[in-house]
Amino acid sequence: MDVDDSIESTIANCFSHYKNSVFKIGLEEAHAQYATLYQDLNEHRWKLELLREFYYIQFTVAKCRNQDQAGRQIRNGVNLLTNNEWIHEHATHIVSMLDWFDNLEQEDRFNQRQGTLQDVVEGFVYLTTRCELIKCVIQNDPISVPEMLNRLLLSAGRLISKRQLHISEMLYTVIEEDPQYATWIRYQLLERELLPELIVRITVTFCTDEIVFLNGVFCDLPSWFMVQSANSISHFMKVKGRIFGEIERSMIEDDTVQLAMAIRALAGLVGYLGIKLNDVEIV
Repeated sequence: MDVDDSIESTIANCFSHYKNSVFKIGLEEAHAQYATLYQDLNEHRWKLELLREFYYIQFTVAKCRNQDQAGRQIRNGVNLLTNNEWIHEHATHIVSMLDWFDNLEQEDRFNQRQGTLQDVVEGFVYLTTRCELIKCVIQNDPISVPEMLNRLLLSAGRLISKRQLHISEMLYTVIEEDPQYATWIRYQLLERELLPELIVRITVTFCTDEIVFLNGVFCDLPSWFMVQSANSISHFMKVKGRIFGEIERSMIEDDTVQLAMAIRALAGLVGYLGIKLNDVEIV
């Protein structure tokens, strides 16, 4: 066994002891106790700390039914994953450590797993560093991005509205880092009837197919999509301006099909979403 394997084995054993203590004395007590143990791991100790934090998040999300309480517990029990500077310094290792954590949990034949990897990812939503963590995945393990997105979408369907806003931030961060995901994420949100504000923001900023998109939306008139907050107004004002530009272009080119689509989209904005026209636009 080489040095790296020996250290990895030692850390895995320490992590197993930590989990055993959780079952004996409880999560909070064990977590506090192990915060000061195994200092002899020296420069490798952060790996044990990170495994403990993943476990703490997983356990808390799986067992705590009150989402606000879960958020408070996670923020109080986690140190490394709430430190932006530390995340930047260890960004290349965080995803591989999460994979290792998941493998250790799956291979543990003595302790029943308390939660799943889904719970860990959902726990990230409660952290102020959530967008930095999702960047770690995009920049260092792009192959796992679709899986991470599916986990976030699954969580968005069950979390309360203010947590959904946090997921919206994370999803938008993904698109900013890699715009190729814009259309896919928008489609998934439409299919799951989630985050209408984000759908509009993605459409205006990245997809720029407002007229076709709105014609499809207004055809079905989904009530969940019509529930837009004041934050969407600025996006719809941009859409309105682009629609008028398309109306003008279609009239000049005598493109009756595109003209009809643009007028329908405008009518939907005014009639269903309450976007007002000024005097010049009415004329």
